[in-house]
Amino acid sequence: MRRKIIITVAVLVLFALAFAVCLFSGAFSLPAAWSRVHAGMSRTEVLALVGTPQQSGWPEKIAETWQINGLVAHRRLFVVYDGERVQHVCDGTWIRGYGWWRPRKESQ
Repeated sequence: MRRKIIITVAVLVLFALAFAVCLFSGAFSLPAAWSRVHAGMSRTEVLALVGTPQQSGWPEKIAETWQINGLVAHRRLFVVYDGERVQHVCDGTWIRGYGWWRPRKESQ
């Protein structure tokens, strides 16, 4: 019984340590330029800040997506336009098996 408890505690400590290393190494952080995208900006300003989107159907579709795939998490920026202006911005980190980690949502 005591051996099971020791093994269980060791596994939990290992997971906590691995999570802390990922957290402090920036595995869940977003690119700095993404935080400068705000509702009300023009599409030209957004493209100048963050570059060409991975998913876009402009001008037929009003949304564009930028994504960085990682081993543990995906970082995603999603922008919805109303004409040439940004209407809605959502960026955050998607952790596999958990979901969104502290997303930033902004609307106009």
